[in-house]
Amino acid sequence: MDRPVRAGTPPPPSSSPTSWPPPRCGAALLLAYGTPPGAVGAHPVFGGRLPYELAVAHGHAEVAELLRAAGAQASS
Repeated sequence: MDRPVRAGTPPPPSSSPTSWPPPRCGAALLLAYGTPPGAVGAHPVFGGRLPYELAVAHGHAEVAELLRAAGAQASS
């Protein structure tokens, strides 16, 4: 029986990164449900950085563009 994977936890070893949805899917879903594009992640790993900054830093250009189109701005 598969255990559900909670947000913020690594996937089980048996799952393949090639089967994960692209990062833009999660960002689009969160935006569709009203999450502000500039909301700061509460987990310490985010270090207070904004989602747009994290997307750019990790090379997720599509996510960064999606967030910018939704009104996200880089911190000054």
